[in-house]
Amino acid sequence: MTDGAARRESRTSEPGSQLSTRPLDGVRGMAALMVFVSHLGVVGYFPAIRGYGQLGVVLFFVLSGFLMGLLYMNHVLAIREWGQYALRRIFRVYPMYVVTVVGSLLLFEGLGFGLPVKSESLVDHLTLRFATHHLWTIPVEIKFYACFPFVALPVALIGSSRIRIALIAGLIALLMAFAPRDDVFAVWGYLDFFLAGVLAAQLHLDARAAEARGVERSARAAVWSAAVVAGFACLALLIPAASERALGVRFQPFSDSWATAPPCFLIVLAATRCGGWVSGLLTSRPARFLGSVSYSLYLTHAHVLRLVHYRSSLPAPLKIAIITALTLLVAWICFRFIETPFREVGRRLATRLAVPPLAARAAS
Repeated sequence: MTDGAARRESRTSEPGSQLSTRPLDGVRGMAALMVFVSHLGVVGYFPAIRGYGQLGVVLFFVLSGFLMGLLYMNHVLAIREWGQYALRRIFRVYPMYVVTVVGSLLLFEGLGFGLPVKSESLVDHLTLRFATHHLWTIPVEIKFYACFPFVALPVALIGSSRIRIALIAGLIALLMAFAPRDDVFAVWGYLDFFLAGVLAAQLHLDARAAEARGVERSARAAVWSAAVVAGFACLALLIPAASERALGVRFQPFSDSWATAPPCFLIVLAATRCGGWVSGLLTSRPARFLGSVSYSLYLTHAHVLRLVHYRSSLPAPLKIAIITALTLLVAWICFRFIETPFREVGRRLATRLAVPPLAARAAS
């Protein structure tokens, strides 16, 4: 969770508060690692964990829903504020996606490696109608951003937190049971994951309000820490090969959302309340670094992986070390020189939009 607003929220927690969103940066980094390691498995290094990356994507979706719920569900936004929301989301996600798509096209058609983005599919990629390989998740996420206001506005109008929670939980149950999942690029097939994050955000906001009123906490930080560990353990068990071997059932991370969404929901909710070594791990400098570069790492790692794996004859351990080091370097460069500047542009445009036109003219 790398959005500036979310970080401000974590910094403004009361001293001694058990609630903090800072560990979610580490959770986001873990999700990126799950995808990265899973793709190492796809090319043969760790074949037993193929499919783990799809669970990482589910965790990303839940985290995105949590962020949206945390920032925008607690009050009714005006039209101008929704404009700010759109600008921030577009400049947060789309520029780096465009750079990745265009870069993939140049690498694939010019040098013959990387993701198979072709000239004839470029427009479909840029208009979010289609995306190859793991890039398919970005159109889905942007479509969630587009439909989120239609979920947030009616829910925000409901004054009772219990009714909000019941409504969101009911929507999740309906989507798990009836949402069509035959179209990979339709957001409806993944909306239950995003709403699981929104539900976690509502529970987080309720807990924060209760803490501010001096209501005693229901569980110690150690319990929530154990819940984080249990959530990740469940995800490991849900790797298709692992679940088939241990349980005799081969779970599919996206279609079996009733099984895969709850552990991710638990991880996100519990991470905001955990303590001890779990909190220390998730808020450590390496974890926060992974969280900050996770989006660029997610988008670019396959290029490095394919280049080193298919274009060199080095021993496997050395290949893995080089792939890892180069992936982190490329992710940091993209985060520093592409993501961050465009995010700042979005922030500035959103800030300008927040100033009423008459006041802006008077100030000038």
